[in-house]
Amino acid sequence: MKNLFILLIAGLFSLSAKAYREVVRFKTTSASISRTAVENDLRGDMRQERSLSLTRLRDIYEDRYYYDYVKYKDYVCTTTPTNGKGNWHGFYNVRGRDAKSFALQKAIKGVGPKTAPKLIDTFLKGKPRTWKAFQDVISRADQKIDGLFYRVIVKYGEENRKNLGYSEEQDCKVVWREKRVLKVKEVLVDTLIDFQKDYTIELFVENAPLLKGEKETYVLGLSAENYRGRTKVVPTFSVRGKKNYYERATFVDGDTYFRVMAKGKGRILLTPNKSDIHVSAKLVNGRMVLDITNNLKERLSELGGSIIIEGKIKRSSWLLDPTELELNLTIDGKTLIKKNVSTGYYLEKSGKKYYFDYKIKVVGNKFYDYKSSSRSNESNKIKR
Repeated sequence: MKNLFILLIAGLFSLSAKAYREVVRFKTTSASISRTAVENDLRGDMRQERSLSLTRLRDIYEDRYYYDYVKYKDYVCTTTPTNGKGNWHGFYNVRGRDAKSFALQKAIKGVGPKTAPKLIDTFLKGKPRTWKAFQDVISRADQKIDGLFYRVIVKYGEENRKNLGYSEEQDCKVVWREKRVLKVKEVLVDTLIDFQKDYTIELFVENAPLLKGEKETYVLGLSAENYRGRTKVVPTFSVRGKKNYYERATFVDGDTYFRVMAKGKGRILLTPNKSDIHVSAKLVNGRMVLDITNNLKERLSELGGSIIIEGKIKRSSWLLDPTELELNLTIDGKTLIKKNVSTGYYLEKSGKKYYFDYKIKVVGNKFYDYKSSSRSNESNKIKR
C-alpha cells in the first residue's frame, strides 16, 4: 500500500512538471516615402529621414499534457515472429550509453535525446520479437515517459513497424484500436519585452529619374537577429512601383543611425500602351485619313522621340482579309494633335465596311523600349 501511494505521488508530480521554451523575436516599425513627379524629373535626387523603432520580445511557451482517446492502426499476425530484424542502427552492437542513446534516437521515430537514455535498459533486456511485443514495451514505458506511446505507436507507428523489421510478418490483419493516451501541446503563456530602441534612417536617392505622373515608393525597415549573444540590426530597403534599377549601400553612423544610399543604375524601359495614342480613321472623298491625338506629348516634347503607328486596313472586324492593307506612319513626338493625316489609300465607296486596327511604339527615346503596344481594343470601324 505504501509503495502504491509513492507511485501515485510520483505520477502526479510528473504530470505537474512543466517544460518551458523561450523564442526570441523582433518587432519593428517601417516607413514609406513616396516620390511623385509633377513634371519630368530627369535628375532624380532626393533626401529624406525617418525614425523607426525595434522591440526585442521573448515568447514563453509551456508544455501542457492532457489525456485524449485516439484511434490507431494495429496489426495482428499469426505467423513466425521476425525478431525485429530491421535497422536498429547498431543499438545492440555499439558500446557506451551515449552511443546507445544516439542509436535509439535514429532507430525509433518519436524517441528524442531526453527519452532515449530512459529506454536503454528496457531494450537491453531483449529485442522484442514481434510488433505486438514492441508495442507492449512502449506501453509500459509510457507510464513513466509522458506521451511516448502516442508518438512512437500512434503518430509514427507505420514508419517504426517498417524500419524496425516488423512489417515482414505474414498473415497479418489490420485492426483499428482506440486507446487513452497522454498528449502534449505547446501553449504561449507570456510575452516579455527585453528592450525597445529607436533608430534613425537617412535615405539618399540619386540618379533615379521619373517622368511626369510616375511614382516610386521607398519602404524603409529594420532587420534584427541574435548574433553571438548580441542583437545585430541592419536597415532594409525596397521599392514599390519601381521605375529604376538600384544599387544600394548602407553606412552606420553611431549606434542608432544609418544612411542608405540608393543610386539608380538604369531605367526600367517603358512600352507604350493603347491609351497613349488615340487614332481614328475616316474617309474623305474616298481617301482614308487619320485623326491622331498624342497623349505622350508632354513627355516626349522634352525627351525627344518619334511615334510609329503600325496599322492594318481590313474588311472584317474579326477575320483577316487576304487583301488587307498595311500602314506604317511616323509622327513627331512633340505633336499633340494631327488631323486628316493622309494614308495614301483610296477605298471603295460601294458601301462596304472597312476597319482599321493599329498598334504603336516609341523610337529615339531612352525611356522607351522598341516594343510595340498591344493592338487597339477592337477593330475601329472607318467612318464614312
